[in-house]
Amino acid sequence: MSDALTFAYLEQAPAAAAKVLQDIGIVEAAAFLDSVPARLSAPVINHMIPAISARCLEHMSAARSASVLRSLSYQDAAGLLRLVRAQWRDQILAELPSTVSRRLTRSLRYPLNVVGAWIDPDVPVLSPEHRVGDALQYLRQTRNASHVFLESTGSGQFVGAVSLAELLHSDPAATLGQLRIDAVKPVSNRAALGSVAFHAAWDDYLVLPVVGRRNNVLGGISRATLRRGARDERTAASVDPGNIVGQLVFALLLTMSGLVRLIFQPDSAVNRPRSAEPQ
Repeated sequence: MSDALTFAYLEQAPAAAAKVLQDIGIVEAAAFLDSVPARLSAPVINHMIPAISARCLEHMSAARSASVLRSLSYQDAAGLLRLVRAQWRDQILAELPSTVSRRLTRSLRYPLNVVGAWIDPDVPVLSPEHRVGDALQYLRQTRNASHVFLESTGSGQFVGAVSLAELLHSDPAATLGQLRIDAVKPVSNRAALGSVAFHAAWDDYLVLPVVGRRNNVLGGISRATLRRGARDERTAASVDPGNIVGQLVFALLLTMSGLVRLIFQPDSAVNRPRSAEPQ
């Protein structure tokens, strides 16, 4: 009977259920969602803050996470999968039908010279309704974070950032929306890597927020990742097979052009009569 009541609640109030699960912690929420049919858990996961949803998918079995993604629209599934870290993402993709897996994999690819190829999805993203204590607990699971990024619970759009210093000096029971929220300019996932190097927020932020087309947080990018991306981009360009082929073709054309001149020009060096030797 209790299972029937629980399932009915999930089906009729997925948004309310999502808020409850966000508050009990990722590991506990994932354990519960792993025991619920995907048709019921998918709408609940879709109402949670995307970064928390992604962490839940990582803690669930790969088969159940794949079932959840199949129950969502393609756009929502792709958006969530972008936030799942690579080692778990590959396991989930392996559980999907090959056609779905290939399509999702293609959607996750970016050229090496854009920010999207270097996103770290493991950044703290919460809502203004979360408490300071929730944020501090979340930060313990995250590395190299100077701020917590906020997303609107309703629209999922980026709101701003709260600094670690602000959190440490605030009442753990206060909501993040009550604190000072910095209006940092996020980085687009489509932005060129070079355009991020001189972002004004680097003086205060270890990681900058990266957003997608819907202004939802996809993760972050650090200066270390930015340098690694720039280095790998240069390396890829230097060994690009297309560049090598182009250079070989150009060299061949130059050689053929020289041979043609030698053969057909009457005044060329090979046909010119030797000048009289000095007396």
